[in-house]
Amino acid sequence: MPTKQEVLDMIRDGQEEVRKTFPTLSEEQLRTQIHEEENGWTAKQILAHLATNYDRVQSFLQPGASHETLFGDALVGWNQVGVDRLSVMPFPELLAECGRVHQDLARMVEGMSEDELNREMPWGQGTAPLSDVIFRVGGRHCVGHSQTVANALGIAQQT
Repeated sequence: MPTKQEVLDMIRDGQEEVRKTFPTLSEEQLRTQIHEEENGWTAKQILAHLATNYDRVQSFLQPGASHETLFGDALVGWNQVGVDRLSVMPFPELLAECGRVHQDLARMVEGMSEDELNREMPWGQGTAPLSDVIFRVGGRHCVGHSQTVANALGIAQQT
């Protein structure tokens, strides 16, 4: 189970990966389909997806949150609604929004007690502490998607 500081560090690491990958992309690269499946997301849509991370964490905190409401078809639909809503934003605004939601997420974590962070949430086939959920959704998720975009486009991430 990650500590509060490890969660905060991962959120910052995730945003650092976003800052290394997305700001230098051309319009053509932003429109490039990254995911191979039919209707796969473009680089810009992936950034829009990352800009939903705060809302995704909030969905775990809702009364009645369960495996059925958080995963499977519910997650696929939820993801697409967020991407459709945010991907129409001009790129500079979308990039700023992604940064803002992760700052909000870090502030939320900073204000949480250890008991809150240790609260069990639905995850996978069982449960995981909220700290682990935020670590994955708010940080590792950004790292993974940013690296996927960079690899798909054959670009070196800026340091």
